[in-house]
Amino acid sequence: MRTRKILNKYLLKSYSPDLQHCLTKDLLKQFENNIVSLGGVDVESHLYQLSISFVIAHMLGTPFISHYQSLTNDIRALSEVVHKIFEYSVALSMLPINLSVRLSLPAWTSFVQSVNSSLNLASVLCDKMERYNGDGLMSKLKQEGVTSEMIRRIVIDFILAAGDTTAVATQWTFYLLGRHPEVQDNLHTELKQHVENHCLQSNTLNNIIRETLRLYPIAPFLGRFIPQDLPLHDYLIPAQSLVLLSVYSASHDPSYFPSPEQFLPERWTRDSSGKYANVRDPYASIPYAMGARSCVGRKLAQSQMCLTIAQIISNYKLEVKTPVDVVLKMITVPSKPIKFELTPR
Repeated sequence: MRTRKILNKYLLKSYSPDLQHCLTKDLLKQFENNIVSLGGVDVESHLYQLSISFVIAHMLGTPFISHYQSLTNDIRALSEVVHKIFEYSVALSMLPINLSVRLSLPAWTSFVQSVNSSLNLASVLCDKMERYNGDGLMSKLKQEGVTSEMIRRIVIDFILAAGDTTAVATQWTFYLLGRHPEVQDNLHTELKQHVENHCLQSNTLNNIIRETLRLYPIAPFLGRFIPQDLPLHDYLIPAQSLVLLSVYSASHDPSYFPSPEQFLPERWTRDSSGKYANVRDPYASIPYAMGARSCVGRKLAQSQMCLTIAQIISNYKLEVKTPVDVVLKMITVPSKPIKFELTPR
């Protein structure tokens, strides 16, 4: 918990918009060029690479700008492996783990190989970042007395955790904007009024992301072990029981969110009294969880999503002609690849 408190100290505060822009402007431009050149297909794989690059940028700090090219191949390879880990994890999630190991199932063998590859690639990245002697989170953790081995584990954890979650959340946001042109046009209008690197302050953009994560919470379930007996209405949950909360069900419950299946970012606008316009209980949607074990990287994820979405919507009109369904796997994913059409504004 000591390490978690140190991480909270740096990760749960707001980032400087100027620093964010300085670290990530080239990344965002490259992402834009990649998805435009591919005609809006294979966006997900580039979002994986972008997510990992964001983590590396904030772990390393300002040296990331001058050393990015030397890290590119490692980041690309790592993003591909992280994507494979997710795919194999989904395949294994429906099987008893002991059976998969005992029978040496292909999915298990491939999963182990991918995990080992990711750890090796992440270790190579850590070695390079240590040599670059940056001023990012790695440096701050070292100043706090965190051991080199623990710092390495933290960096690897962040890389593996950020790859699929933030990438998929951003893709869902693009999808909803592509299906709701009026919301997209409102966002574009507001973004034009903001200084380039201050999109993090856009109420419209933050409401869009919040509504996206209500409709498509990336972690559809949260699990917690109960440390002691817990009376709950007419039930008693024994200590050490595993309790699963369906985040997806709660955020689609009409008793909390009127018209729950509709994409209504304006529901998160507060009135003069501070109440939300169309939300009966905001805590029914907790995409990052809550409390001491909530997502420590939520500020980083939120800022990445804001900057990425602003980069594309400021320059392109986004359209999605074919709807997709949602599939609840380990995370909430589209039922099929999403084809985006981008038109320069």
